[in-house]
Amino acid sequence: MALGERRGERDLLDALFEETLEIARRTRDLMEQQAARQPHRTGPQPVLAELERAVRTGRIATRLSACMAWLLARRAVGAGELSADRARDEAWRLLRLEGDFWEAPEAGEEDRLGRLAAQAERLYARIRRLDRSLDGPSQPGIVEPGQGA
Repeated sequence: MALGERRGERDLLDALFEETLEIARRTRDLMEQQAARQPHRTGPQPVLAELERAVRTGRIATRLSACMAWLLARRAVGAGELSADRARDEAWRLLRLEGDFWEAPEAGEEDRLGRLAAQAERLYARIRRLDRSLDGPSQPGIVEPGQGA
């Protein structure tokens, strides 16, 4: 592959890295805002709402940490710290997360956490496609040693 194509891969990885960090920041900020606004309440409804929020937040965190680990492995390959062959081993691949990720909010529903969950899922799906491309016989890997990341 030409260097320009590799540079394009590095640009893509950098953009994905920044997007992952941005979703994580916005999720953190939302959690801080919600914690500051809502006093501790008891009863079945507030507890269920808190549990649902915790589940969504956990799912976002799981998707983002899987994406970040994969992106860091690709950077290690680009820096020559990890061989492209070794990076194809299961331990360096994207964590497999199956099943429905979230329930989409109903039309018009203003659910910031739901939107963040949807963004995290779309990011994970894009990185999953990149990870699967590592299995292709004609592509030696995304970002090769010495190419930078």
